Amino acid sequence: VQDLATATYDLAHLNFCSPLPDALMQDLAQGLTKNRCMGRLAKLYDQNLAFVSLERDLFSLMLPKSYVALNDPQAKDAEIEKAIAEIIDHLFCVIATWGSVPVIRCQRGGAAEHVARALDAYIRKHLDQRQNAFTQNRGSPASFNRPLLVLF
Repeated sequence: VQDLATATYDLAHLNFCSPLPDALMQDLAQGLTKNRCMGRLAKLYDQNLAFVSLERDLFSLMLPKSYVALNDPQAKDAEIEKAIAEIIDHLFCVIATWGSVPVIRCQRGGAAEHVARALDAYIRKHLDQRQNAFTQNRGSPASFNRPLLVLF
């Protein structure tokens, strides 16, 4: 915001590797409006790159401590919720790259179920938006060719 407010750049294109949380998006909008530099922001992109593709059908979220965070019996609720939120952000990047809403399956009663429920809610919230990762340049979000996402 400061660079745009001081006219360091004529136009700016902001690129984010993972989706920008609503609170940060609001802070950005308020800062741009307050400094009267909204016109210098040309584009804002969510690139959805918060994962590494290892093979055609295999990927890593590159979150090495997530298993421990979800399964540590001494972990605090806030730590678990933070870990789930981070996993959801990264999984959503994978799903947005697929371009279709997956069928989500998991074992009941564990951390995977918590992640699955949170991911489902996140996807549903995203689908409520007029322009979203599944309709933008792709047509309808409903498809008969839905990938299967299995969480363990």
